[in-house]
Order: sequence, then C-alpha cells, then structure tokens
Amino acid sequence: MKFIITESQYNLIGRTGLFEGEIILELERTWSDSEYEDQYERLKGGMIKIVKKMMVSYFGDEEVINIYGKDKKRLMSYYKTGNELYYDRSISKIMETILPHPMWLVHGKYIMSDVFESFFPDHKVKRCYSANMS
Repeated sequence: MKFIITESQYNLIGRTGLFEGEIILELERTWSDSEYEDQYERLKGGMIKIVKKMMVSYFGDEEVINIYGKDKKRLMSYYKTGNELYYDRSISKIMETILPHPMWLVHGKYIMSDVFESFFPDHKVKRCYSANMS
C-alpha cells in the first residue's frame, strides 16, 4: 500500500534514512505539542536537574549505554545503532507527581533526551520511549 502525502507532511513524520525506504523519525516537536515549546524552554533547567539527581552511574560498550540509579536499578538505556533512548517508567511516575498535569506527558521525552545528551554530548537521541526496565 502506498500513500500520497505532501512535502510538509513528509517533513512532519521524518526523513529518509541511510538505507532506501528506511524512515528515521527525529526527536522534534510535532504539530500537536509545538505550542508548548516556549513553556519547555522556561522550565527545562529545573526539570533536568531533578532527573539528573536520580542518575548515579553508567556502563557502556559498543552497542548500548546504561545509566543506573542509587539502588543500582537501570534507569536509561541508549542503543547506539538506532540512536534510541529508553527510560524507566518509574521516572515518569515520580515526575507526574512533581509536575502539574500534563507537563510530563508533553515534555517527558525531551527532558530525558536532554538529560542523556548532557551526560553524553557526542551521542544524539533520535527516538525516546518510556519502558519497564529491570
């Protein structure tokens, strides 16, 4: 099945990757949350500090970088091959109690990618997901 879309629609959903037909979605604001971008710029400093305090140590190899919390629980995993960041849902639960609704829902993935990139500035997050980590 093929869809016909405009160039602006194509730019909203992503760009063609290195391999023909592969779509790489960029971690950027979409039409549904672009109106909150200014709000994030005002609040990100404090929100990032809160999340960074949860991080204690990390371990990395050729494929993945894992960041751990105080209780030695894995809080983040960054997969280098896909530039994907997964963060533990426990962070979401904590942040949802701190921030008024729906701030975490709108800004969570941007906060987590900014936190990771502050620790590892040479890695760029393309996709960011909340996950149950063990």
